Amino acid sequence: MKDITIGAFCEQNGACSNGREWAYAQLPGKSKAMMYDLWPLLGIDQYNWLLWIFSRPNILDKKQQVKHLCHIVRNTPLENGLTVWSLLTDQRSINAM
Repeated sequence: MKDITIGAFCEQNGACSNGREWAYAQLPGKSKAMMYDLWPLLGIDQYNWLLWIFSRPNILDKKQQVKHLCHIVRNTPLENGLTVWSLLTDQRSINAM
């Protein structure tokens, strides 16, 4: 994760006021918190925020992107109790994860 404060990240990427408030609420009392402090706290239930942060340029390198995408595929629940991972049928995709 790029070495940048949450405030600078929000400013640089035009985060809405709700996004800023949400990001700061994750690390209360840390006015100079860095984005790399926030990222591990994000759970799959916050996928909208994850995807927004993830889609900003120059935040994650290729290896980090693949790692986090794999995490999302393995942990996104389906209504039947399975995960998206269980829908993979192509062995190349399974091996890549």
